Amino acid sequence: MKEFDRLDLKIRNISLIIILISIILLVFWAISYINSPETASPLLMSIGVALLLAGILLLTRIQYLIWMKKRY
Repeated sequence: MKEFDRLDLKIRNISLIIILISIILLVFWAISYINSPETASPLLMSIGVALLLAGILLLTRIQYLIWMKKRY
């Protein structure tokens, strides 16, 4: 069980880093959109949203697996 908890902590940290990077990208996109809507990069927004969703998916999937392992 300790190995599983250590793996959970590692993946949880990776998913939180992914979420933080995506939030930073979305903040940069929002600032560029406020300054000049014509030059705001839709690619930057798309990458930020995709990373945010991937980080949330990874975090919730791992938490669900841990919960199921501890339950049974």
